[in-house]
Amino acid sequence: MPSTEPESGESAESRLQPKDSTRFPVLRSTRSQDGWSFEIAVPAESPYFEGHFEGSPILPGVAQLALLLQLYRLATGTLAELREVSVLRFRHKVLPGHILQASISRPDSEGRSSFALSRQGAIVSRGTVRWSEENR
Repeated sequence: MPSTEPESGESAESRLQPKDSTRFPVLRSTRSQDGWSFEIAVPAESPYFEGHFEGSPILPGVAQLALLLQLYRLATGTLAELREVSVLRFRHKVLPGHILQASISRPDSEGRSSFALSRQGAIVSRGTVRWSEENR
């Protein structure tokens, strides 16, 4: 299991962000009573686009879930894990260089949150997930 001890000069926030090329840059974040909202850049050079699909890259669904996990960890300051995806609907493609807006609700008593990813007001994907109990 990786250590959660800070490296010299490393902030708690930076420890919760992926340190590799799969990281999605967060441009803006806000929190409310109901949950969190973010604006995120989708890097054109992300390895998630490799082979998906040749000549016409789109961000795979698993990458959208990785993005959701990254944002939830950042919002809660935990190393939460995604335990279940009970509802998931993809509505539009995410392309290299897109700017997305994300919203995640605070988890209910059973650890479920709803989320939506959108671009220019159009829902890209939405669903309901459950987070690991020990990290809510």
